[in-house]
Amino acid sequence: MDVDFLCTLSIPVSYYISLTSKREGIQTVFSYLAFTGLGFFTILFSLVLLKDVSLYGLTKFFPNSDPSDSGAGQLVQRKEFLNRLLSFSVLGLAGGLTGIGFYQAHKKLKVIPVDVFEKNLHSSLDGFRIVQISDIHIGPTIKKRFFRIRSKNRERT
Repeated sequence: MDVDFLCTLSIPVSYYISLTSKREGIQTVFSYLAFTGLGFFTILFSLVLLKDVSLYGLTKFFPNSDPSDSGAGQLVQRKEFLNRLLSFSVLGLAGGLTGIGFYQAHKKLKVIPVDVFEKNLHSSLDGFRIVQISDIHIGPTIKKRFFRIRSKNRERT
């Protein structure tokens, strides 16, 4: 079997195992595998598409030289080298962006206080606080416990 095929197949298999497993530890591990893999392949697909469209545009803008030219062989070798270099760069960039996304999802929650001034606010609402919680994805990888611990730590400060 091909390695690419096995890597691609690992995402739905991991997701299925995370849904059907009864043990929370196994669910968590396979959820991380599934969702991190899905994020990686989504980023990789976007970058490969961008690379290929860019290279296609460049080849249309700068057409190949005459094949009877004596330097044509070197030009082909350079293009192959550039294509391989870009492919590995895209792979590394996708891995790096996946790591950054993983870090961003698990970093400490940020509290941003905002004062809102309203001229005609009723006096009974003076000092009233509104809390808006946004962009916290509680689910199979980041559990409710993560949010509760961060909330308790915030209350102490």
